[in-house]
Amino acid sequence: MAELNALAGVLVATLSPDAPTRRQAERDLLQAQAHPSFGPLVLQLCQDPAQNKPVRQSAALSFKNWIKANWAVSFPFLPRSL
Repeated sequence: MAELNALAGVLVATLSPDAPTRRQAERDLLQAQAHPSFGPLVLQLCQDPAQNKPVRQSAALSFKNWIKANWAVSFPFLPRSL
């Protein structure tokens, strides 16, 4: 639960209008993405009705970006000419 609250705090800080706070939160988010539990935690935040809407939206966007950066798709059955 502590990890979930910490991640929610980082996501809130990424929305800060204060540039140094936002940059630090973005660095913290990059570090969190390396943790094996990042995916399940952001999905929990997306679904948690107790979280406010900006946190849920930021969690969903973070999950999308994490999948885009880390998902390896290969189609060995397709010809290389495509």
